[in-house]
Amino acid sequence: MATLNRRKEESDAKPSGIDYGPVSRAIAWIMPWVFLALRRALIPTLCILALAVLFYLVPQSQDVLIGLAEYVAQDALIVWNWTGLASYLVSSILVSLAVWYCARLLCTVEAWLGMPMAWEVHHFGTRQAELGEAQKIPRDDVRVRKAIRWMPRAYGVGTLATTAGALAFAHLEPQWRASAGVLLVIVILGGPLLATVGLLRLLRHRAARPDRRGERQSFFRFGSIAQVITGFAVYACASFALVRSSSAWPVALLCAVWALLPGVLLYLLVTRRALVRYLFSWDLPQADDGLHFTEVIVQVVAFVVLGFAALAGLAAGPTVIIRGIGSAATVMLFLAAAVFFFCGIQLVLRWISRAVPGFTSLVAIILFLIASYFGREPLGKETLDPRDAPAIAGNGTVTPGPRIIVNAYGGGLRAAIFTAQVLALADDASCGEFGEHIQAMSGVSGGSLGIAVYLAARQELKPLRLWEGCVAGSDAHPLSTPLTDVVTEALVQDHLSPSIARMLSVDLLPLVPPQRGMAMLDSWNDALVGALKNAPPVRGDKAYAPRVTLAVRLGQLGGAILPPPRVYFNTTDADSGARRWFSNFSPNAESTSGGNVTALEWSGVTVGEAVLDSARFPVISPAGAFPPDYQREKVLPRRLVDGGYADNSGAQTLLDESRLWDTGSAPKVMLDINGNPPEAADDPYVTRVCRHKQPAPSHVPTSLLALLSARSAHALDGVVRLSRQIGLCAPGEASQACLHPVQFDLEKVYGVVTADDPHCDEVRNAQLAPLGWYTSSASSVMLRRSSDITVQQVCDLAGIRNCRVRSTTQ
Repeated sequence: MATLNRRKEESDAKPSGIDYGPVSRAIAWIMPWVFLALRRALIPTLCILALAVLFYLVPQSQDVLIGLAEYVAQDALIVWNWTGLASYLVSSILVSLAVWYCARLLCTVEAWLGMPMAWEVHHFGTRQAELGEAQKIPRDDVRVRKAIRWMPRAYGVGTLATTAGALAFAHLEPQWRASAGVLLVIVILGGPLLATVGLLRLLRHRAARPDRRGERQSFFRFGSIAQVITGFAVYACASFALVRSSSAWPVALLCAVWALLPGVLLYLLVTRRALVRYLFSWDLPQADDGLHFTEVIVQVVAFVVLGFAALAGLAAGPTVIIRGIGSAATVMLFLAAAVFFFCGIQLVLRWISRAVPGFTSLVAIILFLIASYFGREPLGKETLDPRDAPAIAGNGTVTPGPRIIVNAYGGGLRAAIFTAQVLALADDASCGEFGEHIQAMSGVSGGSLGIAVYLAARQELKPLRLWEGCVAGSDAHPLSTPLTDVVTEALVQDHLSPSIARMLSVDLLPLVPPQRGMAMLDSWNDALVGALKNAPPVRGDKAYAPRVTLAVRLGQLGGAILPPPRVYFNTTDADSGARRWFSNFSPNAESTSGGNVTALEWSGVTVGEAVLDSARFPVISPAGAFPPDYQREKVLPRRLVDGGYADNSGAQTLLDESRLWDTGSAPKVMLDINGNPPEAADDPYVTRVCRHKQPAPSHVPTSLLALLSARSAHALDGVVRLSRQIGLCAPGEASQACLHPVQFDLEKVYGVVTADDPHCDEVRNAQLAPLGWYTSSASSVMLRRSSDITVQQVCDLAGIRNCRVRSTTQ
């Protein structure tokens, strides 16, 4: 009995009896914030960190934000993406409100459970208003209540400040995108917040003590007013600096106005109770009140349902709508839905376990083990409904002149645009003569997509008298570029957003076939169909429906060229590391490499499916299964990944297959189309003119950098050996002297002659690796100008004399 009494006395001992050390006392004020951030509200904490890392530390994500309102220096104009801007604004507000409200519930629902025993915390089970005024509240209780009251507000405002600051940070001049740029963003965001805090203090003091007058009241009022004035003065100075350091003042002014939103949100969050009481006569709980789970069960169920519905909506949304929303807004919508969903799940788990530490983690571990045991790496099974292309009439004669061999490098959407534009511009400049000389084409990843879009558009539109009225070599007629306009419209799109939307929704579900590859394939094909409907020969014909798209059977792809060129779309076998390819000609025993047949049977495969297997960029698209219906056929599938793993140029396949396509005696011309800018270290022009200081070491790990460099070296080696095979380069001859690679000419595009030229920043941006299947407006203009400049070189290599190279974009 004495033992029980002693234990009861120990359990009733006050936490204040604990011996605190000097360090503990010094940091006691911050510990409730740390506890809430890393324990109670961990989900909102991770959301804010993800946004900050994505928008400030990933250079390619800044390209996406720049594309919302972009200054194109070459044309001195601003391209406004109003749909993307509106989507970014709405998604920023949604994710901020989601973080704030979920943090509020996670911090207040059954807050009395799980509190450290060392804190003197009481009364979280009742409303603060129910406590007697004379009852003294312990200091730890006050600290915890203050953290519970202000941390959710800080999280909501901080999330909106992160997204608003990211937009301003991205539109700074490149030399500002470092510590100075971050400091400027902090100042321009902090000014309105400082003014808002001063205004709230002034209103609170006036409401609490309306009849008191005196020196203290006057001093407090003066201090609050001074805080408001100081905040707006700081904001005005920072806005001026932002406008001066931005490429275009209208865009900077928009970013400055956007920076006011966090302050507005803070004001609404603090005054919302008075507003709700005024509009609806409702009394909301206080911000630091502890809530029972039964009081918020409706909100929790709504969170889980709405979060799941939002994720499902991202998965099922049409690609054209997702492209309009944009990648940045799509990611934020996913984060908002995920925060809602997981917040509801965590509150339910807490209620079930009564806040037993580790129970949520235990449930997550069990679910992970179940998914790992029953699941395997999901493979893409993307298919398009195959269509038959109309037959092309012709007399079967070969156009006299040299035969053109095309190999197109990989490099994402930028490589696809450059490849398609170079080929289409050469055709437009020669009134279609250029394409008739093509004998063989081989592409990898983005290069495969560029070849496919060019051939499909040409095959669809040439029988519709695409170049009717075109006079080759005549300056009397204005140069039109109908084929180039079609391929540009089809490819200069945000093809990344649909894939991101599926990857962050349905592809997160275990045991479900991934859909992000299908979303990308649909986006490519839908954009091509829309571009074909806007082509000059059929524009205005509402009954017109394109027949040759990426859904056409691969064996029928010929580009309206007689005889049809041999086309190769290269991929990589993930299990063996071997190079594989799809061709529009049926593979046979002669298609060999080292004794192993490497061509894949094209029967039943559409052009889009073959291109996707060639362009399965890591993470963005899953590994593909070939054949797609391997489960029905009960065979072990080949797992196909991006063709750039084995050879990023496509030249090695042309070399292996040369006995099949190199059947004539006509001279050969090779177009080595590399849709990637020269490496900065290897470009003497960039090094000589636009280099202000010695290049810093690459942040890419050496092991990965070596892998990428080796891939590039193998690609160049394949190009050199192919050129020697077809007689373009003699043994020992320098490759640059005989190959004449078709590549970005940054010197001619930008016209930079001095190191202090502002266009040097754009040259450096061009050196940045592209973000997969997204490209900005400035990049697309740079690509078009590069293609325009390259046309003369292409025509000269092909031996076409009557080739007009004057472009309307110059």
